[in-house]
Amino acid sequence: MLIVAGSLYVNPTERDDYVTGCRDVVEQARNAPGCLDFTITADPIEPGRVNVSSVEDA
Repeated sequence: MLIVAGSLYVNPTERDDYVTGCRDVVEQARNAPGCLDFTITADPIEPGRVNVSSVEDA
């Protein structure tokens, strides 16, 4: 199993729209061969932070 986690920063006023706009990317990633999980989420503490994680069957 391979776990990759990271974060990126966007304008805090645009963060929710950014995360919502990533829905198709999340769906495509989750349907990819070997993908066990893929998430793009708003951080609950930092207003402009977006957390990204991927779990792959390696």
